[in-house]
Parts: sequence; C-alpha cells; structure tokens
Amino acid sequence: MLLIPDKRIRKTKLFLGITAISCSIVLFIFIVPLPNTLGPTSSNSPPEQFSFEIADSYVRLLQPIKPVMNEVAGLIILISIFLLLQIGFFWTPSFKFIFSPSYDMKIHWKRSKIILPERLCVIKLNKGIITIKRKKSTISGLFLNEYNVETRLPKILDPPPNNFIDFLSFDKLIETPKEFILTKTVQYKCIPLHIFKIEALLGN
Repeated sequence: MLLIPDKRIRKTKLFLGITAISCSIVLFIFIVPLPNTLGPTSSNSPPEQFSFEIADSYVRLLQPIKPVMNEVAGLIILISIFLLLQIGFFWTPSFKFIFSPSYDMKIHWKRSKIILPERLCVIKLNKGIITIKRKKSTISGLFLNEYNVETRLPKILDPPPNNFIDFLSFDKLIETPKEFILTKTVQYKCIPLHIFKIEALLGN
C-alpha cells in the first residue's frame, strides 16, 4: 500500500475534530459565565418560588465542597487547553497501520519550542532514521494535510550518501560533521510512498 486510503484519512480527521469540538465546548462551559436567572423577585409565582428554593438548597448543600469543585474545574480547563494545542499543532498519527510489523517504528514525545510535548513518528532503517511530524508553519499542515519528513543519513555510509542524494527530492539539506539531514514536505496521503522511495534508494 503506497498511498494512505482516503477513508483512513477522513477517519483520523473526524476523530481529532470531535475531540477538538468536545474540548472547545468544555472550555466554553467552564470559562464563559452563565447569566444568573435565579433569584426571588416580586413577580415570582408560587411554582417559580418553589423552584428557586430547591435550587438554593442545592447551592447551600454544595457550598462546603465548592473549593474542591473549583480546583477540579481548573484541572479540566487545563486538560482541555492541552488537548486542543496537541490536536491543533503537535499531533502526528501512527503509521503502524500502513507498514508491516517488521519495521522498527516508534512514537516518541519530544519537547517543542513552546515546551509542550510534540508527538513524532520515528522509523529506524538499516542505513538511516526517518522522523515524521506535523508541519505547523502552513494552514495545510494545521489541517493534517502536510507533514515534515526528516531523513538522517550518516556520512560513513556504503555507498556514500553523495552518490544518491541528488535523486532524493528535498526542501532543505543540513550537513553536520557526522550526517546529512534531509527535510521534505510530504502530503499525508503520500508518506508511505516517500518512505518506500527512500528505502529503495538506500537499498534497505
């Protein structure tokens, strides 16, 4: 399977979309104050007055545990914000459903520039390491359509990387004393095809 099925892409986006909407609703409920419509007024009819008394009794009953409820609400807000940021900027799906179990593939959590953990998919090949992560600098990347695929190749490689590096299409090339780092923007659907291409060029 060289391309990710459209059905799988829609399923991933639907799951993350539902999670994001749920977190947004939770934040709205806890952060936006609701209008206070309860209270004794001269126009209250007996049934309305009775309803107010019931509500007031519940408020008095919950008063002792109000500090604990405030702490729980604060924790829920922090968790919801954390999940929204993860889904919006740092989430990278696992590609284990595409590749065979023989692949050395793991999900790593790495601290991002804004301290929050970033989810990465790391694939170890015999002659290199491939890292897949969300592309956060474009709108398409925020909508799970584009990813940065980073390929690390050691310079002490047989054959040397210079012999085939020109055949790899990449956006950015960094050369360090020990390795070449090639970065390319890849559409989500085409990630398996790009990885298989790298494997073929490396003779993995």
